[in-house]
Amino acid sequence: MSTTMPYILPFGNVPIFRYLFGWLLPPSMSLLKGSHTSKTREQSARMQVYQDWGIPVEHFGGMLNDVDETLGIYPLLCYPCKMTYQSLTE
Repeated sequence: MSTTMPYILPFGNVPIFRYLFGWLLPPSMSLLKGSHTSKTREQSARMQVYQDWGIPVEHFGGMLNDVDETLGIYPLLCYPCKMTYQSLTE
């Protein structure tokens, strides 16, 4: 299951559910979102952050501390990317 599925389908990893209804997965997101109450929609929106940052490697540790103090939301997806002079000028 993806990282957002526990908020949308909290019982999705229960073995009996997977055995009986696993063939229905992955569910249509529009169907699941339409079945939520305003309270669960608000909770889901407040618990997710999607943000892209470009951080130099030497500042990565400080960035992780700042994200932890500011957001406190995990897991974090971090991956390296190579910046070239040509990509900076375009």
